Amino acid sequence: MSSDTKSARCRATTDQANKRVKRASDLLSDFTLSTAVQILAKEESISTRQARRYVNTAASDRVGDSLSR
Repeated sequence: MSSDTKSARCRATTDQANKRVKRASDLLSDFTLSTAVQILAKEESISTRQARRYVNTAASDRVGDSLSR
């Protein structure tokens, strides 16, 4: 396995994941869920499946925040 293939399979660091969830949350303020997924995937060079996970996390965090108010 080449180093490029191996690095493509690595998990995001905690900092990367937090950054992506924050960006997803920001995108959800202005766009629909599906559009936010597409934008995040393109900006972060990740699959739409990965982007969907970050957007879903951001969406559930937003719901939790609104319920605690």
